[in-house]
Amino acid sequence: MKNQNPPPYPPRFLLGSTLLFWGWQNGLIPIAVFMALVLESARYVRFRWDFSAAEFNRISDLCALIFIGMAVYLFLADRSVFIIFTLLAWLPMTFFPLMFAQNFSVQERIDIRTISLFLRKQKHAAGKHTSVSINLNYPFFALTILCSSFANLRDVRFYLGLILLSAWALLSVRPGHSSPFLWLCLYLAVCAGGYAGQKGLNRLQQILEIKGLEWFYNLEREDADPYESMTAIGHIGKLKPSDRISFRVKTGENTRLPLLLREAAYNVYNSSKWFSLYSDFSEPEADADGTAWNLGPAGNNPGEIRVSARLKQGRGMLKLPTGAFRIEELPVLQILQNSFAAVKVPEGPGLITYRVHYASRTAGSPPEKDDLRIPDQEQQTIFRTAEKLEILHGREAPDAVLKKLNDFFTEHFSYSLSLQPASFPSPLADFLERTRTGHCEYFATATVLLLRAAGIPARYATGYSAHEYSPLEKQIIVRDRHAHAWALAWIKGNWRDVDNTPGNWRAEEEQNASFLQFAGDLKSWLIYRFSLWQWQQTDRKAFSNYLLWLLIPPALIPVRRLWRKKRISPGPESPAERKNMPEPNGKDSLFYCLEKKLGDRVCLRTAGETLFQWIQRIEKSEPAPEPTSSFASLIPGIREILELHYRYRFDPRGIGEEEKEKMEAMIYKYMEKIDKITVSPYFAQKNPEKMYPGS
Repeated sequence: MKNQNPPPYPPRFLLGSTLLFWGWQNGLIPIAVFMALVLESARYVRFRWDFSAAEFNRISDLCALIFIGMAVYLFLADRSVFIIFTLLAWLPMTFFPLMFAQNFSVQERIDIRTISLFLRKQKHAAGKHTSVSINLNYPFFALTILCSSFANLRDVRFYLGLILLSAWALLSVRPGHSSPFLWLCLYLAVCAGGYAGQKGLNRLQQILEIKGLEWFYNLEREDADPYESMTAIGHIGKLKPSDRISFRVKTGENTRLPLLLREAAYNVYNSSKWFSLYSDFSEPEADADGTAWNLGPAGNNPGEIRVSARLKQGRGMLKLPTGAFRIEELPVLQILQNSFAAVKVPEGPGLITYRVHYASRTAGSPPEKDDLRIPDQEQQTIFRTAEKLEILHGREAPDAVLKKLNDFFTEHFSYSLSLQPASFPSPLADFLERTRTGHCEYFATATVLLLRAAGIPARYATGYSAHEYSPLEKQIIVRDRHAHAWALAWIKGNWRDVDNTPGNWRAEEEQNASFLQFAGDLKSWLIYRFSLWQWQQTDRKAFSNYLLWLLIPPALIPVRRLWRKKRISPGPESPAERKNMPEPNGKDSLFYCLEKKLGDRVCLRTAGETLFQWIQRIEKSEPAPEPTSSFASLIPGIREILELHYRYRFDPRGIGEEEKEKMEAMIYKYMEKIDKITVSPYFAQKNPEKMYPGS
């Protein structure tokens, strides 16, 4: 320990005030007070520590361990994506040991390689380097301000605090010759521009969220997750579901449309998500042949439908009506069913077609306490709405409750895919008490929670509404935009579908259909027919008739190209005509005479050897004692001749008359020189291989 003068600091109490502001924003006032007192006391304490570079490295490693420890703690305490924001908000605590070491050391600066393991390794690998040192006080000030914003309180107090602290820091470095009034005016202009900028960024964020949500809904809809369903409750913008055909349904004579086909059901709601708790999957009873399964006892007034759907990567959820008790003709080895009557296929072909028998009976396990639970954040709104409807705590019979809820949503609410930001404590509360407009997820969630407030067990169901008949396919087609959500109510010992979404939702979504929908439907039908043939679920011979007709247009494409490019042409009618035909371009090149003379006088070209390889082999050979009279002296000129020959022989554009005359003159010249050169002993070959002139 040594007594030293304190290092240069920011203005007095600036770091302490910034830490207190950070603690106030993030609810960490006690920790912020401790950190502020310690760092500000460095001005008044005379002793200092003489930390070595290795000790600063260890302190930096300690900061990294603190960061990892906080991350592990937050992950164990709250396993959600929001721990990232909390972790970033706690960064000043992570760097506090390093700030303490700097402000209480004899050094005014810290080597930047101390806080970077990568730069530290480079230092050891490359030896001694000129150190790059910095004082961390102002970077720590900026980091603390940034971490204060992660609290996301969204009120004017944060921006005012940011303005005051920034002005405090900037005043300490203001040039003495500048005008205080001009400096203040410029600073206020920057603050006003910053406020307008953050408003613009906020608007940009909303636009990006809207576009991102539209992009998300334009993607192919995935099968429902039987354990969790993330709704679009709380999102803003306009939803644009896809027109893509998801699956097909053939209905019986007594089937009433629209038909709700369920994929999954859920019993716990929290923060715009529905969860399925205590709903483990098990294998239902199967017939001996393994192609039919009994999901439960048969009921009254049975109906029957046939569903054709694709399995992505061989897995997916089956689309079933409420009351489904038997599945037949399903080409898979196994199915699994949970207690909420959701059925999934763990492994199967790309396309499945199955028959479903259903009846007016219960579907799923009897209700439990979770089927009456209302989340704390929604209780006030739900109870207030239920009180207005006079259905709170079982005041009305279940049938009367259902009628009141249906009248309530039908008369006072409207369906819309365009949503605005919520101003109430929760998006659902905003839907019930202010906007009264939303999509099916709003209506289904509100219905479930209001039924629970009335003492009726209820669950949230997701699936599709099958109602669109296709004249092309002569069956019901179900698109991605027909995805739907509704409530399940436990009435008289059975789960009953309760759909309070206004009936005009189907017509409104039809208005949003693309004008290219028919082309997409035709493409989907062709793919569907091919998939039936591919997975051997229809007569291959019948489909082959369609396939042959489909092959005609692609077959015409190469024929058309052959005709246009004249790749097919008749030959000469007689040998005389064939003899009088001109030689192909380049066949009359004088280079072939030069090639023959080289082979006779110098070196034969071997089989399969290109002209350039031949010339290079000659060049690399042993030169004659007198280079001026050797073949080596002729190599550069031969290469130039060879380049002109290649262009004349193979380039579609050929060469001009001047270049051709130049090439021929050079060839005559070099043929005369070849007769005069001295041949190296290397070229004296006793058994030369066959030469290929004119190739």
